Amino acid sequence: TYPFFIISEVDYDVVAQHSVNIAFTLGSFVLLAAISCLLFLSWIIQHFSSPLTHLIKVAELISQGHPPKDIIIKSGDEMEKLSTAIDQMVNKLISMRADTENEVKQRTADLEKLNHFMIGRELKMIELKKTIKNLKEGINEIS
Repeated sequence: TYPFFIISEVDYDVVAQHSVNIAFTLGSFVLLAAISCLLFLSWIIQHFSSPLTHLIKVAELISQGHPPKDIIIKSGDEMEKLSTAIDQMVNKLISMRADTENEVKQRTADLEKLNHFMIGRELKMIELKKTIKNLKEGINEIS
């Protein structure tokens, strides 16, 4: 076996410049990768938090008595299940509110009828009392 050795003489400034160039390129790639990761993480966070933000706005509107029409979120995950459950709850609340309002209207109408009937009876009682009073006065005048 013949060992071969290559001996080369390179200027220190050239090696230093190549080292600086390699360090700058590597640093640029690392910085670019870090920025790319931050942008990607920001997008992921936005993607997953926007349905939650929408549901928070929906809950605020419901608490103010103004349930929105567009509650369902089409995401294929738990957020969609939650939005579907909230939509069902809102529809049930709207239905219950309408039923309650109808029941209140019906009971109010019934009470108005009863009140009208009672006023009529009271008026008849007043007339009856006047008639009895007149009869008593007529009997007292005769005797």
